[in-house]
Amino acid sequence: MTMTLQETITVGSGGASLITFSSIPQTGKDLLLTLMARSTSNSGGVTDYMPFKFNNTTSGRVYRSMYRSDNSTYASNGTQLSTFAGATGADATASTFSSVSMYIPNYTLSGKTELFLEAVTENNATASWIEILGGASSSSGAITSIELDLSFGNFAQYSTASLYIIS
Repeated sequence: MTMTLQETITVGSGGASLITFSSIPQTGKDLLLTLMARSTSNSGGVTDYMPFKFNNTTSGRVYRSMYRSDNSTYASNGTQLSTFAGATGADATASTFSSVSMYIPNYTLSGKTELFLEAVTENNATASWIEILGGASSSSGAITSIELDLSFGNFAQYSTASLYIIS
């Protein structure tokens, strides 16, 4: 197995509304996306949720998620893969960033695309969010682009995403 860095995007001053990986080469077997992110908004509390799109679509998706927030554990499932913890909120402890890892096997195949995601946001004080998510998309086909967004704010300066191709 070989893991090759395809691209790293680091958000500059002023923030960014989206992080987009486009023209993903169809030369590997799997993708690994890593993200360290902070939101410019405090509307979501400690966490700003991160919707994402494969090939500019969110249709045909299902997921199952387990997460822990503070002292409570939850499980959910549904059709919107936009409910996971994506970025540490602006009201969390200064200079703390979330950590997200998204593994996408067989990304060059058309048909159903599966993914596995782990996310951690924290406040270094009183609150945290830990999530494990498995999902599938039946309509994305071979993945040629990935777009990351936030529900409430923008990606803050120094948020960094890296995309690796595994072959």
